[in-house]
Order: sequence, then structure tokens, then C-alpha cells
Amino acid sequence: MTVEEEWEKLISENRSIYIYGAGNIGKKILDLLHKTKGAEKKIKGFLVSDLTGNPAKIQEYPVMVPEDIVNREDLVLISVTDIYQETILSDLRSMGFKNVAIAYKYSFLVDDLDCNFPKTMVIDTNELMLCQYKENQFNRYDIIVRLLAVKHYYGQNTYGSNLYEKMQNIRSEDENYGNISRKRFAELIKSFEENGYNSNSELVIDEKLHLVDGSHRLALALYFAVPRLKVRIVERKEEIYYGKDWFVKSFSSEECKIIEETFLLSEKSWFGSIKGILWPSVAGYFDEIVETINNQYEVSNIKDYVFDAKEFRKIVYKIYQVDSIAEWKINTKLKYMSPFSPYRIRIFDIDMGNPEFRMKKAVVGILSDKGAELKERIRELYMGKVPGYFSDIIFHTADNFYQSNYMESLFCDEASNTQL
Repeated sequence: MTVEEEWEKLISENRSIYIYGAGNIGKKILDLLHKTKGAEKKIKGFLVSDLTGNPAKIQEYPVMVPEDIVNREDLVLISVTDIYQETILSDLRSMGFKNVAIAYKYSFLVDDLDCNFPKTMVIDTNELMLCQYKENQFNRYDIIVRLLAVKHYYGQNTYGSNLYEKMQNIRSEDENYGNISRKRFAELIKSFEENGYNSNSELVIDEKLHLVDGSHRLALALYFAVPRLKVRIVERKEEIYYGKDWFVKSFSSEECKIIEETFLLSEKSWFGSIKGILWPSVAGYFDEIVETINNQYEVSNIKDYVFDAKEFRKIVYKIYQVDSIAEWKINTKLKYMSPFSPYRIRIFDIDMGNPEFRMKKAVVGILSDKGAELKERIRELYMGKVPGYFSDIIFHTADNFYQSNYMESLFCDEASNTQL
């Protein structure tokens, strides 16, 4: 079930709705309710923990405290940032509210209405982790602490849950929040054990591929080696910072050492290679081009293949099958490569370190900035040496790890080509 479907089901099943939280998130939920069919008449008002400093009304809706509500089976949408959610949820339940939902993730649906980029996509878990760097420094050590808490749950250390609880207390400035949060996290881990990872569950990221919401699920995905995750892309101006300095301020040197060592060990598994292909038009320069690339990045797993015209056309179409390129462009590339038979190609792995992924501008997916820059550089160096040159008949790279793995399996499965 998608987030949109979850929202529509939640609203359709309830007759009366209160929004808990009078800030920006609460106002976004109000906006979303106004735009949801049949929801506007169900809105009864806003709830806050304390009326002091809050307006008497937001638009035409009254602002109240939970104690004022008579029917405690009405739906309450908790519309605050994550550090306050668990405390509010616990307080409402202790007051007898039986129908409470955390609505934070639904607030991003408002941003989807006018966005000029894809709403959702599927991304490699390791690619997503490599996007959590700012100025070449890892920015989400909070995910590492969550990973340590998962390992503690499974008896692989004796300190992960304590580090997690301490982090949550500091984040919320509430000494009780960490304990509540730890119990909720344990429930999430147990649910994962029983049901597996929910492939429809959406993590939230911004246009820079920085994580906005879903750090607990991402930590679980790392622990259980979930290969690909569904994400929702939203516009967000606020910066989230959980870099090393955030922990140094409040954690002991020994605690920071544990977190850093866990990060370094986990980080090793995130890196992968980007697959490169040299086309027949530069067959005479294969060694020279590989040497040029190898001067910048490490090149390995070099293999040459030769195809007849029919098989070459087939393999080119297969290579671009997971790309967003239009069919007419593939046909044009084939036309301009047709004089260069026999159709010899060279494939290899390029180790770029962090490939520096970014969102594609016009279609769903991500691509490597380093890969795009490398392609442009090689094309500029050799386009003058190719008779009848047409764009992209010299050098092709996979956009991301998924395409690289696809291309690797494609050539492993090709039984009708001849490897040189």
C-alpha cells in the first residue's frame, strides 16, 4: 500500500479528525485534509499540550488541549517532528485516546502536489548511504547508532541500546524520550523479524538524496542487507546534521570511538564499481583510453568481446534496457557505429570511491556525477579521432550500481558472443 493509499484509507475510515500540533507540520496536514476528498468536513480542530503561546484558532478551527475532547475515539493525527512523537503518543494513550496516528510522513504529500521531479523511486541501499555525505564527511552517524542498537537487540554487543537511548534523550532534550523510543524501536525490529522488510514502505529523501525520514528502517535495511529501498522525494530547505561533531559534544571519547569504528566497518560495504564500456568506434584506442581512465580511477575486470552485426544490435539494446534513453537515440547510435565492424567492445569496472550520485533531471533514477564528468572528458579527447562522430559512440558508463550489476550479469549470460 502506497503512502497515498494509506492516507486515503485512514481518512475514509474516520468521521472526526483532530490535528495534534499547531506548527508547520500541523498546517501542512490541514492543507492536505483540505485537498483530500471528503475530509474537510471531518476536521474538528487542533490539539496542543499547552495553550500558552498558541493562537485561539488556526483558520476557522479551534485550538484546544486533549483534556477538552469528550469523544476519545476520534482520530488524532500527531503532526510534529519525530523527537516529540513518541512522548505525545504515550500521553494520548494514557488519557484514553484509542485512535491515534503519527501523520508526519503524510505531510510530505503536500509537497508532492506541485513538485517538478519524480515522487517516488527505488534506490540501492548502499547508494543511499553514499549520498549521506556533506563536503566529503559522513553526516548521518545517527543511523550508525541505530545500527548498533539493532546489533544489541540480537546480542552482538552490550552497549548499542544505551548509546541509542542517550542519543534520543539529547535530540529531544527529554530524559524520558530515549526509553520510550528504544521500546518502539524494539517493536519495529520484532515486526521486521515476523514480516520481513515492507517493500512498499517509503523512506523520505530530499532532492539532494539526503535522508529526511526513515533512519530506523534504513538501519534495519543495513543490518539485514536489504538491497533496494523505495523512497519518496520531497522539497526540503532545512538541513539535518548528525555529523561526527554532533556526537563529540555530548558523548565520551570511548563512545565516539565505538561509533566511528562501526561506521568505518559498515562503510566498506557501501562502495561499488561503475561499469564502463568502450564502443567499436575506438577499438584502436582501447588500451590508451583505459590507461587514461586508470590515471584518475582504478580500472579492473577488463574484458573484450566481439559481435556480429545482429548480436551487436541485440546487446546494445539490452545494455540500454535499464536506462531512460529513447529508442530513436539507440537506433541513431547503432547507425553511426555500423561502419566499425567487427563490433569489438571492451567492458571494465571503474572504482571511483564515492561516485557522488545525484537525481536525474528529467526521469526517475540517479546517476554518478563522477561518471558523467569522466564520460565527457573521454569523449572530448577522442571525438576528433572518430570518423562520422555522433554523441556517445565512444564511451558509456552505468549511471549507478544497479545498472553496473545489470551489465555484469548481462555479459555473464551472453552465450552467443566471443570473449577475446
